[in-house]
Amino acid sequence: MTISNRTLKWCSAGEERNRRIKALREVLKECVTVSRLVWSRQVLSIAIWLLLAVLSYYSAHIKKNFVDSIVASIATGGLFNKVLYLGYLLLILWFASYILNFVGEYLLQSLGPYTLRALAQRFIGTLYRIKPSMAPRRGDLLARFVSDLPTLSEILGGLIPALVIQALRICVGAYTLLSLSTQMALLAFAFVPVYFLVFRLSTRRIVEASEEERRALSGAVDSVKESIDNVEFIKRTLAVPYFEKKTTITLNSWIRKQLLLILYRTFFFQTFNSMYGFLNIVLLIAGGYLAFSGSTTVGTIVAFTGVAYNIYEPVANLTRMLTHTAETLPYLDRYREVLSLEVEDEREGVDLEKVESIECTNVVVQINGKRVLNGVDFHAERGKMIGIVGPSGSGKTTFLLTLIRFYEPIAGKVLINGKNYKDYSIASLRRKIVYVPSRDLILKATVFENLSLGRNIKTEEALRSLEISKVDFVEELGQLVNPEKLSDGQRQRLALARAILAEPNVLLLDEALDAVDATTEDEILSVLKEVMKDKIIIVVSHRVSALRHADLIYVMSEGAIVDVGKHGELYERCQIYRDAVARQIIAERED
Repeated sequence: MTISNRTLKWCSAGEERNRRIKALREVLKECVTVSRLVWSRQVLSIAIWLLLAVLSYYSAHIKKNFVDSIVASIATGGLFNKVLYLGYLLLILWFASYILNFVGEYLLQSLGPYTLRALAQRFIGTLYRIKPSMAPRRGDLLARFVSDLPTLSEILGGLIPALVIQALRICVGAYTLLSLSTQMALLAFAFVPVYFLVFRLSTRRIVEASEEERRALSGAVDSVKESIDNVEFIKRTLAVPYFEKKTTITLNSWIRKQLLLILYRTFFFQTFNSMYGFLNIVLLIAGGYLAFSGSTTVGTIVAFTGVAYNIYEPVANLTRMLTHTAETLPYLDRYREVLSLEVEDEREGVDLEKVESIECTNVVVQINGKRVLNGVDFHAERGKMIGIVGPSGSGKTTFLLTLIRFYEPIAGKVLINGKNYKDYSIASLRRKIVYVPSRDLILKATVFENLSLGRNIKTEEALRSLEISKVDFVEELGQLVNPEKLSDGQRQRLALARAILAEPNVLLLDEALDAVDATTEDEILSVLKEVMKDKIIIVVSHRVSALRHADLIYVMSEGAIVDVGKHGELYERCQIYRDAVARQIIAERED
């Protein structure tokens, strides 16, 4: 038994229709949620458009009386005063309609930016609270923020009031037409299904052509990107003609799709205007016949043809909005994906008031299905400086980030003061344990802003932190810092000053001074150890010389602690440590 092509096409069309209905339902559900954020502006916008629709009703009837008065004055030789009065009234109504139209349209259009602000705040607020291990790629997040949110906010903020406004326009417009002439109104209503059908078919074809154009554009962009990324290869292999031909084919395909889209759009808009013009002619002919038979007046015909647009334009707008709305579901899904990511509750748990000790027992951390820490044992007490050394990829950074709960163990325990560190709130833990990476953020702002990050700090303490970190390249706290003009070493010292100013109980330095010369690094660590003598300092460094101040040194390899001891002990028995010393000696000779 075979299935005809027509049946398959009908089934495909049914599936597409169901998909669009489901998409529309999802978008409308989100519109209701968003409306709670901008409901006052939505209500005001609807109220203004309702008032505008009422004014159009009275304007139509006054226009009818105005034209009929002119005809009567000409026929009877009557006074022009009444006609002049009606003319003034029409001008007043026109001006009022203009003002209301401007305000109403502005309010309706402004719903997009106000909604964008609300969505962006939710988006960014979620990003701040996402568990670090769950965060998507930064480029993907930026694309969603820049590309998706403006389009999505325009729909979510304006769709419900726009639908209500178009429905009001249709209702008031239909009532106005019926009040002017029932016979002509019935004729006008008979054209609505035809008008809707033509509009629907044209819109569907435009949507399809637009999708084809976007696909062709993606192909052209990929082709151009391939050529740009591989210019050296193309030159080296003398393959310029091949790649020029390949790129030209994709560009020509994109241009053809563009031209087709322009053709459909032009046809649609011209057909839209021509159909309304055709309808006006039909109404004029029908109105002329009714006027000739005495069933209506010339004023009614003029007013009717002027207000009939209030039926057909809203019908077209409704169709266009519903079609466009269904196409925004992918944007909504991408937005919801971000909001549904697992977030941290920074306030949950008891406050960590002071760190006396840190103990890790058989800690295992897994990232993207790969074990990065594999059974780490570690101990640090207040008043100690601990060094960590090991080859790249041994898990040093992951271990430090685990201590501030950027990653969490899947096995083993991390104890602070003998208590599971998950019992403490994340906010208090990160206040007491401060992590400084090799490349930390430096703002294009004043020195004071870079140090305080919005917190209340004392000038004396800020200057003291700059002194400890040997930030000798700034003259005052109000000096503007341009990160691009700072060396890596200057950026590191400023970041360290910020960390010291936070007065942590535990300071984690992850290659935090590797861009500073060895002498300056040694001086900073020596002062830092004295200043923080009742705190815990954990130093990760590839420079063994930086660890000479450490009370104990841990050696890491392949995600585990392989040895613990002082410099002399480790140099005698640990090959990994000896290799680290040898690498530093070689590096110093090269310098």
